[in-house]
Amino acid sequence: MIEHFEGREEHAALQKLAAEVVPGDVEMWRTTFMDAIDQLERFRLRQRIEVLQERVRDGGFSVLTAEEKAELLQLQAATRGA
Repeated sequence: MIEHFEGREEHAALQKLAAEVVPGDVEMWRTTFMDAIDQLERFRLRQRIEVLQERVRDGGFSVLTAEEKAELLQLQAATRGA
């Protein structure tokens, strides 16, 4: 994964991190990582809902395409169930 950042400013910091020994076991880090990914996904969904809702507030529901209307309803239902 570090090779992906070769030539970018992040590369040196990632190499330094990779060389460090961090406390904890693999399962703990896997759980922490997956929790962070889940949190980012929830944030992405909330942002998308906010964008679509703002468009509705500004111009009414008719400004959304049929796909966006379906997406908004699906996202709202999914976040209620979460």
